[in-house]
Amino acid sequence: MIVDVSSNNGSKRLNNLPDWNLASKRVKFAILRSTMGAAGLDPSFKYNVEQALHYGVGVGAYHFFRPDSTGYAQAINFLKAVQPYEIKYLAVDVEPTVDGTDSSPTVYADELLSFIEEVKLWTGEYPRIYTNFESWRVLVGTQHDETFKKCRLWVANYTNAPAPLLPRSWSTWELWQYTSSGSVEGLSKTWNGSSFVWGRTDLNRKNIMSKLNFVLPMDAPFKTTQKYGANKPYYNKLGLPEGHEGVDGYGTSDRVYSVADGVVKLVAKDNSVHPYGNHIRIAHEGGYESIYAHLRGFKDGLVAGSPVVAGQLIGYMGNTGNVIKSATSSGIHLHLSIKLNGKVIDPADVIDFGES
Repeated sequence: MIVDVSSNNGSKRLNNLPDWNLASKRVKFAILRSTMGAAGLDPSFKYNVEQALHYGVGVGAYHFFRPDSTGYAQAINFLKAVQPYEIKYLAVDVEPTVDGTDSSPTVYADELLSFIEEVKLWTGEYPRIYTNFESWRVLVGTQHDETFKKCRLWVANYTNAPAPLLPRSWSTWELWQYTSSGSVEGLSKTWNGSSFVWGRTDLNRKNIMSKLNFVLPMDAPFKTTQKYGANKPYYNKLGLPEGHEGVDGYGTSDRVYSVADGVVKLVAKDNSVHPYGNHIRIAHEGGYESIYAHLRGFKDGLVAGSPVVAGQLIGYMGNTGNVIKSATSSGIHLHLSIKLNGKVIDPADVIDFGES
C-alpha cells in the first residue's frame, strides 16, 4: 500500500504522531510532505521520515508549491530539507492553496518550471508532479507542456472508473491517489481533545509499468478472493497440481476491462472443456500477456486481432469452466492471469489491487 502523509494542516504542535511500527504492517511506501513555499517546513517531516525508514517503510517527499514566492526559492527550501535523507522519490504538489493565494496561470507556470528545472539540476531527475485535472487546468493552463510532461504524474482522481482522469500534459500516470478516506492502523486517528489530527488517509495505486498503463480489470474497489500462489490447488495441462496462477476477485459491477493497451490474441467460447471456460487473451508490449477467465460473455465485436486500450470493456464476469481434477470456477468471479515472456507472474507485480 502507498500512502501520502502530512502533519496537522501545518500546525506547529506535534500531537498524536503516526505509529510507524503499526503502519508498517500494511504500508510499503509513504510520500511525506516536507516543505511549503519558500520557507515552510512540515513540523513532523523529520519524525515521519526517520520513523518510517526505521520500520522498513520506503519514503518519498513532496513540496507544496505556492504562487507567492519564486520557484527557485521553493526548490532550495525543498532540496535542503530532503538532502540529509538522500530521498530519491521527489514530487511537487500543484493544487490551490488553502488561504486562496493565487497568481495568473502564466506566472504560476513560469515559477513551477523554474522549480522543476532547479530540482533537475540538483538531482539529475525531474520531480514527479502531483495534481488533478481541474487544478492543472486552472493554475497552469497550457504553458510549458513539453517540459511538464517529462515529469512523471501522480494524479488525484476519486472515482470508481478503471483509470483516472488525466491533466492535459500526460497520457499516462505513475501513481493514482484514488481516495482520501482510507483507514490505516497507525496513521488514521480522528480526534485529539478538541483538534482533528491524523484522520482520513490518502491511498494511492501504483502503475509501475507506466508505459503500458496497467489498470484494474474491474470497477474499483476490487475485492481479491484468492491471490496468486494460494494453496488451493489447480491442475496444469499435465494434470499436476500447482499453486494458484493468477488473482481471483470481483469489482462493483460485472464489467471486465483490459488492463493495458494491446491486441486480442484469443476469444475462447468454451464452456465445457477448458478450465478457464470463456476467456480472453490479450498481448501487450514488452512481452506481457493478460488472460481473463470464467467469463459469462464478451463485448460485441471483440475478436482476435482487435486492438484494445487500457480500461476498455472486453467482457463480463461469470462462472464458466469445467471441473478437471478440482480445477473449477467456484462461483461468479474474474480470474486474471498475467504472463511475461510466456511465464506466469503475480498480477500484483504490475497492478495495484488496493486494500484487498
